[in-house]
Amino acid sequence: MDNSVPMEARSWCELKLAVREGQPYREILTYAEEEEIDLICMGVRGTGFGMKALFGSNADRVLRQAPCPVLIARPLKPAPAPAPESNGGPK
Repeated sequence: MDNSVPMEARSWCELKLAVREGQPYREILTYAEEEEIDLICMGVRGTGFGMKALFGSNADRVLRQAPCPVLIARPLKPAPAPAPESNGGPK
């Protein structure tokens, strides 16, 4: 996780890691309040239709109830495979 923070940001950005037990969205919200977190970053998978399908219920609840800004990151869709090139030779 430490490698995800660029070197130029380390002078003004502090990365905090925590492990807690309970309902994920409640633990994230409680931790953010207790530690006065400035930004919550969450990764989501989201497959389907609608807010809950896009973000999942935990991410949706954190997004709506957080005491600070929330950054939601979804994985990129794989790029389509390039079309085979024709060699231009005789057919």
